[in-house]
Amino acid sequence: MNHGEGNGTLLRMLLIEDNEDDARLVVRELRREGFYVEYLQTTRPEEIRSALQHGEWDLVTSDHQMPGFDAPSALRLVREIRPDIPLIILSGQIELQTAVDLMKQGADDYVQKDQLAMLGPSVRAALEHAQRRRELAQAAAILRANERRFRSYFEMPLIGLATTDLDGTIVEANDKLADLAGVPRAALIRQPWMGLFQPSDVTVLQSLMRECLDRERDGFIAPAAMLRREGQPARTLVSARPIQARADEPITGFLWAVVDASAETEALKRLTDTSSVLAVLSEIGAFAIAVEDPGTGERLYEHTPQGLEVCAIGPKGFPEERVHPGHFGRFREKFAQTGSDPASIVFPALAANGEWVPVVLSRTLYQASDRAQPLQVTLCYRADARHGAVFSVDAIPLPAALVDEEGRVVYANSLGKGWERGVVKPKPGSRSDWPQDGVLCHPDGSESPVRLNPSSSASRGERLFLAVAV
Repeated sequence: MNHGEGNGTLLRMLLIEDNEDDARLVVRELRREGFYVEYLQTTRPEEIRSALQHGEWDLVTSDHQMPGFDAPSALRLVREIRPDIPLIILSGQIELQTAVDLMKQGADDYVQKDQLAMLGPSVRAALEHAQRRRELAQAAAILRANERRFRSYFEMPLIGLATTDLDGTIVEANDKLADLAGVPRAALIRQPWMGLFQPSDVTVLQSLMRECLDRERDGFIAPAAMLRREGQPARTLVSARPIQARADEPITGFLWAVVDASAETEALKRLTDTSSVLAVLSEIGAFAIAVEDPGTGERLYEHTPQGLEVCAIGPKGFPEERVHPGHFGRFREKFAQTGSDPASIVFPALAANGEWVPVVLSRTLYQASDRAQPLQVTLCYRADARHGAVFSVDAIPLPAALVDEEGRVVYANSLGKGWERGVVKPKPGSRSDWPQDGVLCHPDGSESPVRLNPSSSASRGERLFLAVAV
């Protein structure tokens, strides 16, 4: 390995070249472009193979014609061993059609040796394309892993799961759901989902579904009585999440999770003791959850999915030290440590990396018919564009932010730096006609004109609005 000189971006290059003078010119040009070059020069196929198998390389360049070797042979060898690594053809003389054919076979670019000034931009573009390919491959691997993980959840015997289309027809169901309904699994497919529950609960579930379709909530958990084919209705806890490829794309159906809560007198306490079941619910719903007995203050169950540590609910509720100072008054008003009334709020929370991340915090009461005291269920989840919960603010090519009904900024994109502690006037919550013009007032007294539109409600009872610079 030959080492470069000076400072700059490290570039580990396998240089397939028989002319040492040309190799030095290539390295010199890349150093001039700001790269710190470490390179190996060779034309021997066995050395190329060994280097690709055992070394870490950012780039391969290959001359077109060399004694006993050529660019097509080099391209086949590189793509056989390292299909992900960028390769650029360097040639003194090469016909355009030949160069095009090589690029069709997998070369990233070609540069003529008498035009080495083009090499730096070509290398940077090839490295960027390779990085994007790696990111896409990583995303595809994560997607496959998530699909396998979801399939493992779907077939778990502890929880009933189903997917439905927008018409409410069951597309898929697992064995546990069939067991809860008292029918064969095949008998559930293509049947109406709401036909599984008693009419009074269907009205509530349909209302909650409409709120999801109207983007007023991102999912829900509700008690419902499931009608069994034989015997008394079974008391269950039902969780639903809309199915959509991305937050800005249409909802195509719903994912449903059903847990039996009828086997014992303290039904929900039994449920909370079954931690693996609620862990699955939490993972599917992408929220942190805590269940408590308000009468005794006992924490019956808690779970925070990996990656949602910013949403973690502490022993005394959501930690006040992680609440944004501009939202602390509202938080204290709605979520006093001694309070147990239903409440919901959207506010920026302090993440471990020091960023302010918008979260939804909600508290509900679950009243089982055979309990004197209801149980308190607290949920917390991310409400920013990166997790698909509200709106693709990060994709807007202008300074943009999400603001609450009082006009306080909950989340700003990267172009909206300095907006984090701003307030929009007049209050968007008082408006009825959209879109509307407003002014973002900054803490330093300066102002920015914005255009306002209503966005998805991150939680029931608290709407969010999109403010974009104009």
